[in-house]
Amino acid sequence: MTHVAASLRESPSPPHSIRTWIPPSISRSILRLIVHWIRHWIRPVCFAAGLLACTRDVDLAREPIVDSDAGAVSSCAASPCDALPQLRTAPVLDGRPDCEGPGVELPRDRWIDADPLPTSHRVDVRVAWHPDGLYVHATVTDDDVVPSTLPSAPWCGDALHLFVDDDGSFEAAPAYDDPGTAQLIVRAPDTIGATEGTRWDPSSARGPWPSDDFVALRTASGWVVETFLRRERLGRTSSWRAGERMAWNLFVSVSGGPEASREDPTCGVGRLGDYGLFDRTEGSTRITPHASTTAFCEVALLE
Repeated sequence: MTHVAASLRESPSPPHSIRTWIPPSISRSILRLIVHWIRHWIRPVCFAAGLLACTRDVDLAREPIVDSDAGAVSSCAASPCDALPQLRTAPVLDGRPDCEGPGVELPRDRWIDADPLPTSHRVDVRVAWHPDGLYVHATVTDDDVVPSTLPSAPWCGDALHLFVDDDGSFEAAPAYDDPGTAQLIVRAPDTIGATEGTRWDPSSARGPWPSDDFVALRTASGWVVETFLRRERLGRTSSWRAGERMAWNLFVSVSGGPEASREDPTCGVGRLGDYGLFDRTEGSTRITPHASTTAFCEVALLE
């Protein structure tokens, strides 16, 4: 992944969302099962056919609604590179944030590339920890979503990169701990909602990232990723506790389609670049978490 390092509002709920025709007597748990069934079975078909039901599903994902009985009893991190608040119950991965708060916008001055970051592009991140995993919700505003068509190079199109270390301590920094540290990439969903996740270390792919760890959905203004990275994926056997530490970071790859001016040796024309929550500079070199753990945010786990 060293080549990546080198190149390197939501509005009120829509008046016609899925929830408006569900009788009040139906419980939240049943509603979530209905939403899950629609997303995984109806949505790909309706995208292809252009049916109204598909639009309603996208609206459901686009308008995150805080649900007090589904784990949203904690605020999202206000300073996600310093400390993370605790999510009291395991989240429901349905495209809606499970912690309260507006989210933190990725800083535009972290952009890494000669081509400019499109002015309309924006990423809002919500994050919290849970004893059994790291919860991240990212809303991407993007006028031109172009996923990679290369299975071995998801960063060649729009994609999200999540970097996590289970204790914020690295035995041989800047190298990744193994086990303990992981980079996970989610390819932006295509027009029928198909996506995929892959686990990486700094030099190669390590296999698929199980789809029950995340959802990625197209929205009217771009796309959204919601993930719960379980501790077992990092080889951690014990639950996290308040007072402990972990390390993490998040980057987004941006594709500009054919208007991108530079031809990438792996991706060809179309890739614009990356930006993320945090990176470091050593002289004239930008250090990113793709290749170095020194660009991870080491954070405290709050009550």
